[in-house]
Amino acid sequence: MNEGATLELTSDAFAQRFGRHLTATRSKTGRSTRSLARSSDGGFTHGELKALEQGTVVLHDDLIERVSELYGCDLGDLLPNRLPVAVGSGVVAAGGVSVVYLSGDADSLLEAYLKLVRTLRRQRKSPAVDLRREDVEALADHLRLPGEEVVDRLAALMGAGGNQRAAMAGLFASGAVVIGLVGTAVAGGSGITTRHALTKGPLHDGLALPGSGRIT
Repeated sequence: MNEGATLELTSDAFAQRFGRHLTATRSKTGRSTRSLARSSDGGFTHGELKALEQGTVVLHDDLIERVSELYGCDLGDLLPNRLPVAVGSGVVAAGGVSVVYLSGDADSLLEAYLKLVRTLRRQRKSPAVDLRREDVEALADHLRLPGEEVVDRLAALMGAGGNQRAAMAGLFASGAVVIGLVGTAVAGGSGITTRHALTKGPLHDGLALPGSGRIT
């Protein structure tokens, strides 16, 4: 797919893909839908989670975000391929979405990038997101910094500890295509990441995508 490709969140096809993704994520953790329902503190019933996994629920942004957070899954595998981020003077953009930052301020740019990724992936409340190598390289080129340093600074902004930051920088140095908070596979960008829950991180906000019910 190209950068202009989109996914219709309300389509039956996406609901079924999302359901399979939820089921696979839950299976890896060894949890049951009843256990997850209890963990939701009344947010979801066992039956509702089963229906979501079966792909029979009409989806919308808030529901996708809440369920993804409950399951601890990353929507990156479901998103269309896109070009790396484009960094301009005061604007960082990808997939038809742009976020402004303070030109000349490295931290402002990296914060804007994380807001952009959270918006594209419908993970606005998640402090931690997986990083694409090609995005990191684009940021590093603009900032004239080593990629490992960019990864380290992004991890710090996500609230990662020293050991996690070092591990992520090591993954980048090893050639990983997707860099997660704990570890990731490197083949073809189809990384499977195991991450510890983070309880801090200043960047929980994001921007609304143009066009309701679409992911770019």
